[in-house]
Amino acid sequence: MYRATQREGSWLKSLLRISNGFLPHMAKLIRNTAPSANKECSIEMPNLIMLDKVEGHPGRRNTMLVTVPNVRITNGLHNIEQHVLFFPGDVQNMYEKMCDSFCGRDWKDWSYEAVSAILCKKFPLSIIWLVHPSRIHDQMFSCYDNFLECSIIGAPESHSRFEAVEHIDALLKQGCELLVMQHLDLLNEKDGNQEVSSKQPLKQALLKLPVSLIGFSKGCVVLNQLVYELEMWMTSSYTDKGTTQPNFLEKVKSFYWLDGGHTELTTKVWITEKKVLTPLANLGSEIQVHVTPWQIHDSSRPHIGEQERIFVDTLKALGANVTEHIHFPDEKKFLNHFKLLAEF
Repeated sequence: MYRATQREGSWLKSLLRISNGFLPHMAKLIRNTAPSANKECSIEMPNLIMLDKVEGHPGRRNTMLVTVPNVRITNGLHNIEQHVLFFPGDVQNMYEKMCDSFCGRDWKDWSYEAVSAILCKKFPLSIIWLVHPSRIHDQMFSCYDNFLECSIIGAPESHSRFEAVEHIDALLKQGCELLVMQHLDLLNEKDGNQEVSSKQPLKQALLKLPVSLIGFSKGCVVLNQLVYELEMWMTSSYTDKGTTQPNFLEKVKSFYWLDGGHTELTTKVWITEKKVLTPLANLGSEIQVHVTPWQIHDSSRPHIGEQERIFVDTLKALGANVTEHIHFPDEKKFLNHFKLLAEF
């Protein structure tokens, strides 16, 4: 969790590095490259459910914006295919908050509500869970402190904390519980006055569904943390203590890395260690990598493209089910970073 008094020194060093580097550059680009008209994401908004401050790992809470597919359930859950958990990036927020933000107002077409609508169209038979970061620094930087140790602006500081898998597993379980208890009408087909599915069997059926994980931009730090923990679960240091691997990892059928990146110039953006990537490859899940020149061809941050290349090539060499897609290959525009959300 974020504790300013314990980490001021580390943050000060981070801020000093960034203040002379990429941060002013990014802020200027965000202001100067904004679309002249809000036409990039004109989507009909779905019905949204806000689950406020859901507790996962004890003492850690994340708000989640949930969208239930526009289908009714008969004879169980045969109309719903999966859960899709999405972790947004910097600048993004709820629509009204983006309108009130100096950095966010020109990008409000990519608000949490708008992205939820996009994901509903891409995954029409899925329950969409947009996981809010635990805090947003300066109305701009998404910080996932509940999943990993972060700097003041949300860049990873360490992957040694071993609780992200448990947190996301508990979040989904508690989220399903709240969904069934508070919004059963959206999940149930009714025949007259008879509800087809009772609450407990419905909850159990929801928890058995497979999961797809999507990280966008800064949100990819959560996926990276899960991969580091997957490698740790495979080591004897944990299994010898009688700790069992959460079955959540076995339910993950797909990982999507969407244009991963963050503003810390000295912190790794993509995983490059073969020993860490080996368990991911062995998991057998589908791995999709979608990137744009904005991230991988940025001359001021060449390490992002270099690391992304190692990440993909290493997974391919390990026999992983991985595909890579470069979108807008001839256009290095910040707008395309967001447009990727509608293209992948």
